[in-house]
Amino acid sequence: MDPAAMSTDELIAASAELAERAHGVSDRLAGITGRAAANGIEVTVNLDGMIIAVELSEEALRLPPDRLAAELTRLTHEAAAAALAEGVATLEPVAGEPLLALLTAQEPAPPPESAPTPPADEDFSAIESWALPR
Repeated sequence: MDPAAMSTDELIAASAELAERAHGVSDRLAGITGRAAANGIEVTVNLDGMIIAVELSEEALRLPPDRLAAELTRLTHEAAAAALAEGVATLEPVAGEPLLALLTAQEPAPPPESAPTPPADEDFSAIESWALPR
């Protein structure tokens, strides 16, 4: 129904119904994580796709650095896609069709085939003060 054509009482009722459906959604979204694992590597990300945990087995530590980096990148993308799918499923009962269509219309970018290897002469061992949390 067009909100402009609704009476004040209908708008109040619709607002109350939406508030009831949305109760706790923020907390549920905040708790969503995605995980992906392969080759002795497990990556966990939050709904924003930010890495919150990485577990590396002895098998993973024996991988060449470029392969390890590529696997970490691939698994991070896979975990982020899983978290996003769970987030959309959480919003589905609340969002309604128009908003859900907007959320699912854009596909996430596919992960890169391989991570670039940094030049051998770059030294990243020094910690810059701007990189530290405050």
